[in-house]
Amino acid sequence: MYLDFLLFSSLLTLVDHFFVPNEISPLVKFGLFLVIELALISKFETFGRWCLGIYRRREITPGAEIQQQLCVREDVMRQESALTAFVGVLLILDGCKGLARWTTEFVPFPFFGFELGPNMYITYEILFGILFILAGIYVLKLTQRGWWLAVALLTFNISLAVYQGDALVKYGIEKRAARQAARGIAPVKDDFEKFAPYLPYFVYAFYAVPLGMLLVQRKRFTLREDPSVRELG
Repeated sequence: MYLDFLLFSSLLTLVDHFFVPNEISPLVKFGLFLVIELALISKFETFGRWCLGIYRRREITPGAEIQQQLCVREDVMRQESALTAFVGVLLILDGCKGLARWTTEFVPFPFFGFELGPNMYITYEILFGILFILAGIYVLKLTQRGWWLAVALLTFNISLAVYQGDALVKYGIEKRAARQAARGIAPVKDDFEKFAPYLPYFVYAFYAVPLGMLLVQRKRFTLREDPSVRELG
């Protein structure tokens, strides 16, 4: 359900931005999600279930009654782990945020020494949002293409953060101020600027930790489709 909520929130934010004159309140968004989710979950496969390899199996009981049972695909269940699930969900989370992030505020984004203007920034956020979502889906499904795509995206973002250096600190401060302005919050001096110099290290860790998890879990992706392989502990 959490994955469904992430995708729904991002898509609804885009609909709200382009087609709704007044911003939809978070409470209304959550209410809409619950109504749609409850309507779909009983009869259809949701986005989250599809990502996790969960499917509905129908069985006929001795009394000729049809019972439905939720099952996980055997090839996925055999090799998945808490680490692969965590990385997959994290990638989808970051991708969904990227799809909708540009709708609230704009701050010139430093990109390898260049500042992206509004149009290029929107294109960048949407493109990488989609790529991160795809990577997350394929990682949850434990496919080789998912592993390679996720490793490439995480490595790219680490390289970008390292290259940006001090520009990332400035971007973080301006981004927070723009977000506060978009929410109607008056700028307040607090401890964020003291924390800002450490922002690059937080970004390094945010992408390096899942990258390390993927490297450690590499064997699970190479063996997923081999039915002769025992479940890895």
